Amino acid sequence: MPTIPNSGRGLNFAVARGPLIFIAMTDEGRGEPFEMIRRLPRNSLLIFRHYTDPERERLARRVILACRQAGVRCLVAGDSRLARKCKADGVHFPEFQLSRLAVRRFMPTRWVTTGAAHGLKSVKQIEKLGLDAALLSPVFASDSHPGARPLGIGRFAAISRRAGVPVAALGGVNHLQVRRLQLAGASAIAGISLFSGHSNQPGL
Repeated sequence: MPTIPNSGRGLNFAVARGPLIFIAMTDEGRGEPFEMIRRLPRNSLLIFRHYTDPERERLARRVILACRQAGVRCLVAGDSRLARKCKADGVHFPEFQLSRLAVRRFMPTRWVTTGAAHGLKSVKQIEKLGLDAALLSPVFASDSHPGARPLGIGRFAAISRRAGVPVAALGGVNHLQVRRLQLAGASAIAGISLFSGHSNQPGL
């Protein structure tokens, strides 16, 4: 299991040079949220998705409580109203929602806010909106992006260098690649199977 140095600032995405952050993303078919929470170190993030769950609000409340007890911050994906209602720690916006957003100042100041990106254009949009970080994917071939051309380390590094926000590496990452991604400019490592115990690669 990974450990994250305690900077005393918690999850401050404004400090791009701060400690590496780990971000688990829930998925209805590839990872049980409470198992992910157990595997995450303190001061990590969990992005609660489960978009199609008929009991999404009830499950979100349970997941947020479990995260709070484990010292993990929980972001609700794609629904800022649900995030407010369940007292989440923030919200994650899928790429298609970025064009609909107002600027960051209209969200609670305590929130951690992230956005999904698949290239430099979306990363720059996330920067313009004032969100805290971009989740850039897919870095490597991934079940979450079947048929998508992976960015690879080189393109990831090039985009990270031009980004005005911290960038998390997402997509096909295993624990052997974490150090390489950090050297390529990753401020965070995000994944599904990486934190669910269902990866074919040795887990973190």
